[in-house]
Amino acid sequence: RLAVPAEVEAKLLADRGTVVQAIARLRQLGEYVLRPRGTVRLHSVYLDTASFALARHGVALRVRRHGRRWEATAKWAGQSAGSLHQRPELTVSLPGPPADPFTLPDGPLRTHLCAVLVGQPLRPILITDIRRRLLDAVRPGPRAEPAPAVAEIALDRVRLSAADGTSATDTYWEVEIERRDGRKRDVSRIA
Repeated sequence: RLAVPAEVEAKLLADRGTVVQAIARLRQLGEYVLRPRGTVRLHSVYLDTASFALARHGVALRVRRHGRRWEATAKWAGQSAGSLHQRPELTVSLPGPPADPFTLPDGPLRTHLCAVLVGQPLRPILITDIRRRLLDAVRPGPRAEPAPAVAEIALDRVRLSAADGTSATDTYWEVEIERRDGRKRDVSRIA
């Protein structure tokens, strides 16, 4: 079995958009300097079989458009402690927009999921459209070069839609803090 890298992130729900806007204006958070990186739009389609084989095995699978690029990501159930999540995550680039029905590309994603899918077709179950403002959290220091980000802070406005595109809920806001060059402790402190 191939090794799958671990994602470490904290997810926090914001009760309104003004909370996310206030965080976006910060340039310091505790011991960390915050560097704005801009705003992106993400369109994701979550997939499963008609019998929800992936969900029953603790796997979430999505295809996501980021600009003109497409990728497929599988996340397995992991460990959670409060808002902190640590779980295996595998992302692969796709050569273009996903076909309908979606088939897993040759490679590690197919290797890891084929035993769960057992040939069942994948179909859309949920769509998210996200407006994401990005900040890098860095430790201040006297370096001539920019310090690497210990974590990425994503300030998200999320809209959910059903697989057929009809609106499933109102907009909600969340903050994700994902480890980059830092440690799990950095993610916890920032959260």
